Amino acid sequence: MMQKPQKPVLRKRVRVPLSKRPADWIFITFYFIYFWTTLLTDYHNVLSFFKGLPINELDKLDLEWPPKIITQTYVAWGETVDPITIANPLFWQVMEWTNVFYLTPMNIFAIYAMVKGCNWFKNHGMIHASFLIYPLSICVG
Repeated sequence: MMQKPQKPVLRKRVRVPLSKRPADWIFITFYFIYFWTTLLTDYHNVLSFFKGLPINELDKLDLEWPPKIITQTYVAWGETVDPITIANPLFWQVMEWTNVFYLTPMNIFAIYAMVKGCNWFKNHGMIHASFLIYPLSICVG
């Protein structure tokens, strides 16, 4: 006699509150800082391409975003400490475009998912993390 196949048991996923996930605060803080860093610094390299100007001339423009003090600081940093940010070679532009147009929106989703405890972000988070390795290894290395 054949047995009837059993129906799979569906378990309801329960979201664990953020107060019970203290390690998630590390990720939320990282994504928040990375989000603002991308909007305040990486944006210059993309903007210089659209304006057709070298980066060290952006501080002479009256830009709505980013704030003038940030642009002046970015240019001063590039001229004194990190000249590759001012040179803006093609590989650097590709990295900055990835940061601005892909990683910045993903940072918003990551913050939301971590705060809400959404499990759907786990696979996207792995892809996002692999994208983060590229620009961070270039900047640190």
